[in-house]
Amino acid sequence: MFEFLQTVFDYLNYPFVSIGEIGISALGLVKFAVVFWVGFYLGALFRRRINRIEIKTLSGENRAILANLGYYAIAIGTIIVGLTALGINLSSLAVIAGAVSVGVGFGLQNIVSNFISGIILMFEKTIRVGDLIELPSRDRGRVTRINMRSTIVTTANNIDIIVPNQTFITQNIINLTLSDNIQRISVPFGVAYGSDIDRVKRTVLDRVTASALVFVRDPKYALSVRLTALGASSLDFVLVVYISVGIGDTPSYEYDFLPLIYDALNEAKIAIPYPQLDVHFQHAS
Repeated sequence: MFEFLQTVFDYLNYPFVSIGEIGISALGLVKFAVVFWVGFYLGALFRRRINRIEIKTLSGENRAILANLGYYAIAIGTIIVGLTALGINLSSLAVIAGAVSVGVGFGLQNIVSNFISGIILMFEKTIRVGDLIELPSRDRGRVTRINMRSTIVTTANNIDIIVPNQTFITQNIINLTLSDNIQRISVPFGVAYGSDIDRVKRTVLDRVTASALVFVRDPKYALSVRLTALGASSLDFVLVVYISVGIGDTPSYEYDFLPLIYDALNEAKIAIPYPQLDVHFQHAS
């Protein structure tokens, strides 16, 4: 029985493929597959656990950095251990490194660039998990995850956009929450010529202040109504209001203020004009 097992072991350990001076056996492939699966499973498990952990002294972006760096450290260690289990002498990896460099030169530039850009983003922190950003495509959303190769941005319509990290380094990105979570919005409206300007301002400000709409009520970010233009058929105003767009905030937006403004002007008998066009006919003599 022992001799039979020894024969099977020798057969499995016999190199059936040779790459240069490196012999690869079936047993080596099995070891490599097991190490590969276990290592990457542990790496993914580590990243999930770190992303879910709640530590007051650890911010969201630092948690993402720790999770990704730990994952890739485990992945690199898994590859090294797997290659050793496969029977590859690590001192001979210079040949493999040369092949990888050729591959990078021919088709992996973008992958390497995105990888390096991801590391820069994680340490530079100009884009962080939870930030509200606007992409060059004009799509606006919240950063939900920063990976080594790409970043996931979730829009208000719950659509996930996968953005290569290189985009954040080479193109102009608008970060609406980089320095703080306060954002200014402007709500335009118009009234008829002949309306009392001060009365219009007072009517709108009083109604918005007394409403239950969610906006920043700090005196530093005071509400204001401004006359912006003498339009073709109306006096054009804008309500300037500040909202907080941080994680967990549910602010009111332009479409929430417009019905309030309309009701306030309507109750105050302040006319909202229709566009008018005067046409003059001249009879030929």
